[in-house]
Amino acid sequence: RIWSWQLLGVLSACAMGMLWLWAPGAGPGRALAAPAAVANADRVWSSEEWKAVGGRDAKRPEVPWIAALFDDNHPIARGPVCGGTFISNQVVLTAAHCVISDLRCDDPPRTGSLRVMYGGVDLRLPMRSIGVRQVHLPKGGYGCGGNRVNDIALLELEAPADVTAVMPLVDPQRDAQRPGGGHGTLSVTGWGVSAAGGVHRQVLQLVPDVPLGDVGVCNGPAMLNGRAPPGILCAGALNKAACKGDSGGPLFHRAANGAVEQHGVVSQGSGCGAQNLPTVYTRVGPHVVWAKSVAYAVACFTPPGKPMK
Repeated sequence: RIWSWQLLGVLSACAMGMLWLWAPGAGPGRALAAPAAVANADRVWSSEEWKAVGGRDAKRPEVPWIAALFDDNHPIARGPVCGGTFISNQVVLTAAHCVISDLRCDDPPRTGSLRVMYGGVDLRLPMRSIGVRQVHLPKGGYGCGGNRVNDIALLELEAPADVTAVMPLVDPQRDAQRPGGGHGTLSVTGWGVSAAGGVHRQVLQLVPDVPLGDVGVCNGPAMLNGRAPPGILCAGALNKAACKGDSGGPLFHRAANGAVEQHGVVSQGSGCGAQNLPTVYTRVGPHVVWAKSVAYAVACFTPPGKPMK
């Protein structure tokens, strides 16, 4: 009888999870109830050293779903190697090239050295940190070492994070009809450099009014030169672009009522907006069903988080 009540509790939690995973978003992100405490599941980090181009400092309430990805074994980076977004309290959406090196395509995705930091926008201040248990790649795989087709990945965390909201994803049917949701401009965020050869910003940058352009521009001779993968968005303009270190971060729309939805993931680019060249983003729409299925499975069928050292 006790087991039956426990099973009923699990099924109820999964049913609630399905409701918020598939429901449309509202406000700056879909709000979550406070998760149950997991002993030692995360710990406080602070960064001493460590812009998307054309942006301003983001405010924490604007981006409650943002995540910074650190690699403890990275030989160079002194700050986040990539960005990401929480699509559930235990799954972060990012770019595949953030966890698979284009120089070592046969190696499995990195997990042991990866850590997600969240709960703030200023890396000089304490933030929460939690490890990555598993990396999920999309159906069809990632075009490592080539044109970066399907440059998208999901990070399954070692335990639920105490985030207050998650990022809603674009409706896949609407995205199929009109890539980018038909919006003329979108927004992008990141801790990356503010110019080619620059240094990482310590405060998350928010770049509004990034114009959505024709994919042909990204596939032109100044950029991918005919090697553009399918399933991308091309967005940006002079001094309105993502740059190195912004990879994995969101390209999203914010409506007049504050509702947000993610349309793209920062993938690759050239010139960081200095030469009026856009940025290449992986389209989220074709991957929404897969992403939500993974998030649902993680919520319902994964064991409790292991204690962190």
